[in-house]
Amino acid sequence: MIIERTRSAVGIWVFRKHQHSDLNPTFAGLRSAITSCQVAAEVLEAHGLLRPSAVLLRPIHILDPIVELENLPLSITLPAESGAREIVGCCEDILARLEQRGGPSYYGFVEVNGTGLVLDPDGQAHEESDVTWVEGLNGPNLDVNVYTQSDAWLPFTLNVEPCAQSEIYSRNAPRLEATLHDLERCLDLPLSAMSTIFSVPVDGGYRLTNVVDERGQVRQRRGQDRSQTKDTPEEFAQWAAQVRMEPIELTEPPLEVTRELLRMLVAHDTITDEELERDLAYLPMGDLQRYLDGIEGVLAVPPSTDDLVWLIEIDGNQCLSPTTEDAALPYLHDMGERLRREIEKRKEQSWPWPR
Repeated sequence: MIIERTRSAVGIWVFRKHQHSDLNPTFAGLRSAITSCQVAAEVLEAHGLLRPSAVLLRPIHILDPIVELENLPLSITLPAESGAREIVGCCEDILARLEQRGGPSYYGFVEVNGTGLVLDPDGQAHEESDVTWVEGLNGPNLDVNVYTQSDAWLPFTLNVEPCAQSEIYSRNAPRLEATLHDLERCLDLPLSAMSTIFSVPVDGGYRLTNVVDERGQVRQRRGQDRSQTKDTPEEFAQWAAQVRMEPIELTEPPLEVTRELLRMLVAHDTITDEELERDLAYLPMGDLQRYLDGIEGVLAVPPSTDDLVWLIEIDGNQCLSPTTEDAALPYLHDMGERLRREIEKRKEQSWPWPR
């Protein structure tokens, strides 16, 4: 199944290199991001995981409403017969016009969207939207992020519907693994796999496994309406027993959602207040609200000191210092206030933020 982007990606892989010390987007950085997105899209296309159909240029958050209106998201439709190899060429006219206009570049994101192929238990290919998509970040770090919204790479499906998921997994997981190895080679950048609310990277980040909570239950897609699934209660109960999972709805634990936000900040080397404002400005409105809900949930019922230490002490963390209850709770309160201010700032604008 395909998970809506507003709910979170199923899997995220980051490829990063340092470009320059300037925190702001540049035209040279925008060109570099588009070129790198094309390289990634060509690899995904070769493996059948992406047939690109559009490129979206998204600006960062801008405080001046007039400047915002002059820098709306730009969508470039790719000709059906062109494929990934034409991405840079199709963007050339818009890039030339942006550079001719002069002034700073406000476009901090490049997205390549399209469809991809997922193999069913019989090996038949089915085309679906958002099987994978690519995002390039135009800033001090050139980030090429590859996302998937499909659960075809997971041992257990996310909609609790009985199906031959083991066969789907065995057919598709090797395709993903081979693709990620090729992405590393073609981008010449190391792969960093990110945990999400649905998956945890394993085998060096080249494969994914389901998130399992403390009760041993597999994380499901939120808001699943079982009345719309094809299984009978008896069939579902039998399947749930097989995977040792109770037939209940799971919600996102606030601690894990908060840790997801902090992981993202650590991955982006977010240290200063300016860098934090920049990273929050990059987030879609839905993610801002989800992270705020998570932090408010932690603050409403503070966890144990050990859990707070686990929350802040993230692998590779060089910028989040509080590791005690006394330091962590004020830090989370401040982070929640920053999220709330960013949300209110956007609500006051008529600008069409991506959701």
